Amino acid sequence: MGIGPEDSIRLNGQVVNWDAENTEEISMSPDGIELYESQAYAVIEIAGQTIAFRSLPFEDGTIQIQPKSDMMGRTATAGGHANFGYSGYFKGYVYLDGKRKRLVDFWSLFPNGEHHYEAQKDKFATEAAIRAVIGQRAGTSVSKVKGGYAFDAKLTHETGRQRLASQMLLPQVNLADLTQSHSCLPSRANRTSGTASSG
Repeated sequence: MGIGPEDSIRLNGQVVNWDAENTEEISMSPDGIELYESQAYAVIEIAGQTIAFRSLPFEDGTIQIQPKSDMMGRTATAGGHANFGYSGYFKGYVYLDGKRKRLVDFWSLFPNGEHHYEAQKDKFATEAAIRAVIGQRAGTSVSKVKGGYAFDAKLTHETGRQRLASQMLLPQVNLADLTQSHSCLPSRANRTSGTASSG
């Protein structure tokens, strides 16, 4: 089966904030108000100037980053301590045909957790680090996978979970090994009989 137009998205290296808007503004003559309004422009007058503007979708391949509170950040907010600054991280989305698509392995670009920030004052530096990393990937592509798009085309839900666990330094438990280790323990009956005979 061939690769369809939506199976991959070519990145343009641009990163925009979560609240960013892409607008087109045109300074115009009042005589053209009707024409611009018919083309889905909103028209306003500011300081004697007539301006037509409209929202435009972001270009395909633009990445939009969303700040999210991590567990410590949510705890600080819930406890009323947000004035001390709370921690979090950035999630990433990529645009295609004017719509946001989830980047399921966005975190994999930051092996040392560079997309995390310890306090709100650190967000700007974190954003700058993210922009630098994404800028270097201009011209590369993300591939369609289950749940969104990925930098690693071979990504599956299981491998993604394992990589995230390893980043968080969580041990990977093999159930077969766990079962085998428990099989070496004496049975309940043996332990009970051993205790009774020792009396």
